[in-house]
Amino acid sequence: MYGGQYYLSGKPLAILVPANPLAYPSGSDESDRANVDEHKKHADIYGAVYWNVQAIGRSHPWINDVKTMYFVQPREKSPYNCDEVTHKGETLWIKHFETKGDMRAEFPVEEVKYLYGTRKKVWELENNNGYNWNRWSGAGKWGFIFFKIKKLRPLKQRRRIRDFKRVLGMSHKPVERCRNYVIVFDGFFE
Repeated sequence: MYGGQYYLSGKPLAILVPANPLAYPSGSDESDRANVDEHKKHADIYGAVYWNVQAIGRSHPWINDVKTMYFVQPREKSPYNCDEVTHKGETLWIKHFETKGDMRAEFPVEEVKYLYGTRKKVWELENNNGYNWNRWSGAGKWGFIFFKIKKLRPLKQRRRIRDFKRVLGMSHKPVERCRNYVIVFDGFFE
């Protein structure tokens, strides 16, 4: 049902990703990974920025159809209560890397400048202060999906995740939670 059919039928796809600073310990260097505003500043300077999420499984037939990324942030002080969509960006490139070795072999060195803050540690070698992917059980098993984004911007009117409909799994049902990522029909919200 996907891998081109939705987009070609006039229903482009988007991805909802959490940008939740509460997921990181207070004062952690890694909290920059959830800072959409700092990623936007980086994109404004360099023309684009990367965001990555842990892959769910090895098959991602939707990758070529996702044209927009929406960022979900918490409304309450709870790590899993992410229900307000605050920003969006246009995806230029999406790639799944199962291992850090795959990424190091296939990720162009000239693209490293688009990695913001500690996201760069996902690419760097462990002996150069880089992250060991096995520290995250999901990434150790399935790797990461990287999204190169341009035109990252705040929405003029924030949306709730329930404004989006799922494409996979419980197809066409409103989104209730966004813990890792959710593939949705693009609402073209600005």
